[in-house]
Amino acid sequence: MHFSSIFTSALLVTLSSMSLAAPQPNPLERRVAELEARTADIVERSGWTCSWLGGDKACQVKCTGLGKSGGYCNDENVCVCHQG
Repeated sequence: MHFSSIFTSALLVTLSSMSLAAPQPNPLERRVAELEARTADIVERSGWTCSWLGGDKACQVKCTGLGKSGGYCNDENVCVCHQG
């Protein structure tokens, strides 16, 4: 009986200290991760299609292959696919 009360007390102290020690999520880290993902997407899309593989025509072929109705190269050499 004495063992179970000591064990229960130790368990409660351990669990309460773990809940207090849990770090709070940093909203800035989430925003940085979101921006890194967007940057990676832009770099991936700008890659070779508009700069080296023929510009708008290559972008149209790429977008058609992705199931879109076509695309174009914008002023930053990023292939922009049409939504439909």
